[in-house]
Amino acid sequence: MKTTWKLFMFLLTATIALVSCEEDTLDPLTGMYTPPEVYDVTVLESQDRVKDGSLYTFSINLMDENANTLSMKLFATDYILPASDYTPSAEASKKTYLVGNDGTTFNGQQIIDGTLSIALQDSNYTISGILYLADATVLKLSGAFTYAYQPDPYIPTYTYTDEMVTPAMGGSQGATPIEGSTMHKITVYADDVFYAYLEIVADANAGSLSGTYSIKDGPDAVGQIGNGYYLDWSWWGGAGVMEGGSYYMNGDEKMFLREGDGTVTIADNGGVLSITADNLAILDLQTLISSNGATWTVLGTAGTMNIVEASILAGPQSYSYTNTITAPATYGWAGTAVEGSQLNVITVTNENDEVVGSFELITVEGASDLSGDYNVLDGSATAMAIGDANNGAYLDYSWWGMGTDIAHTGCWYVTNGTKNYVRAGSTIHVVDNGGVLSISGNGLALLDVETLISSSGATWQNLDATGSFSFSEIAAGSSSNAIALTNVIAASAMDLSAYGGTGYNVTLKLATEGVTGTYNAATWGYDFAGTGNYISLDFSRDAASLTAGTYNVVSNETAAVGDCIAGYPNPYGEGTWGSVWSTVTDGASADVAVASGTVDVAIDGDTYTITVDITTDEGAVKASYTGAITIQ
Repeated sequence: MKTTWKLFMFLLTATIALVSCEEDTLDPLTGMYTPPEVYDVTVLESQDRVKDGSLYTFSINLMDENANTLSMKLFATDYILPASDYTPSAEASKKTYLVGNDGTTFNGQQIIDGTLSIALQDSNYTISGILYLADATVLKLSGAFTYAYQPDPYIPTYTYTDEMVTPAMGGSQGATPIEGSTMHKITVYADDVFYAYLEIVADANAGSLSGTYSIKDGPDAVGQIGNGYYLDWSWWGGAGVMEGGSYYMNGDEKMFLREGDGTVTIADNGGVLSITADNLAILDLQTLISSNGATWTVLGTAGTMNIVEASILAGPQSYSYTNTITAPATYGWAGTAVEGSQLNVITVTNENDEVVGSFELITVEGASDLSGDYNVLDGSATAMAIGDANNGAYLDYSWWGMGTDIAHTGCWYVTNGTKNYVRAGSTIHVVDNGGVLSISGNGLALLDVETLISSSGATWQNLDATGSFSFSEIAAGSSSNAIALTNVIAASAMDLSAYGGTGYNVTLKLATEGVTGTYNAATWGYDFAGTGNYISLDFSRDAASLTAGTYNVVSNETAAVGDCIAGYPNPYGEGTWGSVWSTVTDGASADVAVASGTVDVAIDGDTYTITVDITTDEGAVKASYTGAITIQ
């Protein structure tokens, strides 16, 4: 019996190791993941903020529909809770959550580990994370809430941007030029969080914005500010909502400025703006909506603003780009080829390594100059040719029962943290000055993403408002210090049902130029040659393939479909399983476990773009791969 058991264990170990000596994602004793308890907490029960020294403590209680309660105690130096990954800490520290006595709990039980990821759009927050309770329960949490912007003796740090249009356009339809004017579209941030937007009509020759401005419905002269508005097209049998003009935030409510007796005074001290306003007429939005657009009145309480010494954000940012080329270009669901062409996927990043735009342009194959006006078309409905560009799209694969991945395709750009998807009928203008690009667009048709999502992908329509952008002097190459991965050593999928589990473990092994790897059956691993780096990535999947999306690096014990599995010690001996980063020196490799981070996967036909932003015990690593991948 002992011999039989030893033989069984040997065969089991050998079989797993044959597939990958680094990629097992199973509990070695049970062959199963520890299933997390899943909760969606969307009811804001209470919120509080207290300042202690340089830190703010944010106490936020969220509940789900069954009154399961997440009580968070978060720390930040910002007046407004910033978007970030919050990690556990036994004491107050920037961008952490408190553990231990009086710390963060779920249904009264202490949370002891895990990362809380918090995202922010205006005052609207979303949260997600894998957390661990003291009794070893694993939680998979998601949720959303709105955190009110509350008065405070503390004065935020104000900043602003100024987008200028000459001449300003006014009148009842916003289409009449105002002679001798410039429209200043001022966007104000309080501690980096959006606070106000003002459309100011100033003298085109003025050296400053100092002065007192009245609010005007359809401005027609210098010294006015365009009023705010809210239109729901369902009031007239249409669909969608259009809102714009000037407004500021009061908590999570937009306060649309209306024509009245109130004025806005600006003191411009060399570009540092102080903006004060009293007795502002504010649109009564609730009455307007309840009357289906029939009653336009103002609130009984006048509005006020007091923006102190707002400094202009740094001037034009420096941008860089990468161009991923595929020949020939294809379009539509059938992947119809454009003869003699190539697809140029231009990815633009800013000086903070943030992707701020992506443009899919069709040129002649081998093009050395990308200059031109590209017609944006929907390839699923229209034949495409050289000189065209793919329109932007937001795709949630859950709409078709194909998983939970979300893809952003075609042409899009980012403003104030929001992706704007450029739709058919638009034009993208490109100037190529010896490889330095300037890309811009005006009057762009933009996808109504909110309606698309609410209809689960059924309603594709454009916003009523058009968009514009401009990226100037974009240098070739990447703005980050990302390591270029060029070689695919292996791409495989392991069916976990063969070992008592469920789903698949998809493994990618990618290396820098000059590093090669050969599988060694005798050692159940790889023999390397050359000098450089390689990365081995394990993905938890429900099929023997990868789909586009962002994969968060999580522990082997809590990994679920759509995650990338962190590195962990080989339970049967030396070495590291799961995801690893390795330095190869003359063929000798030194592995370190991938501990956290993200892996972004973008797919265009047969071309994969893998963007790695991870942390190991030895520090952060950024790397990228673009090219073909065949998973076997």
